[in-house]
Order: sequence, then structure tokens, then C-alpha cells
Amino acid sequence: MTFLLLIALATQAAAPDAMQHLQAGLEARKQHQVDVEITEFREATRIDPALADAFLNLGAAYMEKHYYGAAIAPLKRALELNPDLLPAHQFLGYALLSHGYAAEATPHLERAGAQEALGIAQIETGQLTEAVANFTAALPKHPDDPDL
Repeated sequence: MTFLLLIALATQAAAPDAMQHLQAGLEARKQHQVDVEITEFREATRIDPALADAFLNLGAAYMEKHYYGAAIAPLKRALELNPDLLPAHQFLGYALLSHGYAAEATPHLERAGAQEALGIAQIETGQLTEAVANFTAALPKHPDDPDL
């Protein structure tokens, strides 16, 4: 999973201080300083609680640290603010699935087109035919993936 999210910041009408923290978080991501990312994105969300990109990136940073439970709330908030953020759907689907919420993860994984994770969620919810279809569709995209 790639965590380098390229966010179109120019479209955000955010507080300048929040944007500075968002930018600092993105710079920390380039340096692989995940703890700094989390601090900066958290501060951006505190300053501007309507900045969807900050919540998305905070959730992504938690995912990078394997703090899947911590990622759920900021990713849900990002989607409340902007339901069209496909990376937020994908990350939220993965986070929910990792915590055993397969049924809740399914619509997010469907929306993100994450067929391999969707197949896992479908197995866990008893949708075996659908799971086989998603694994079959995902296999050509990831032919060397032994899990598929």
C-alpha cells in the first residue's frame, strides 16, 4: 500500500496555519518520519476541523504505523467532509477489516475498487461466490501475489 498521497491542496479553503501543518506533515512523510506526520496532521485537524485532507493524511499515517484502530475515526471524518475521497474509502475499508468489521468495510472497499480486500471481507461475511469473483478479478492485476 502506498502512503504517498498527492493531495490537491489548492482547492482547499483552509486556515493558513492548518495548511502549514498539513504541508509539514507531507514533508515529514517524504522523510519517513511517521510520528512527526501524525503530530502535524493532528494539529492541522485541530486548527481546521473541516480540512478533509488533514483527516485523510492523519488516517494514512496511522495506517502506516499499523495503528488501524486509531485510523478509523479520522478516516470517517474525512469522508464526512468529502465522501468522494477514494483513498479514504480504501484506508477505512482496510482499517475496519483489520478490526473484524467486514460488513462495515465492504462498501468502502467496493467504492475504492480494492478487490482483494473486498474478497476477504466477503469471505468473512459469507458471500463466497462474490469473494471468488473478486479474487479472480484481482489475480491478473497481482499475478505474483501468493495470497491471491
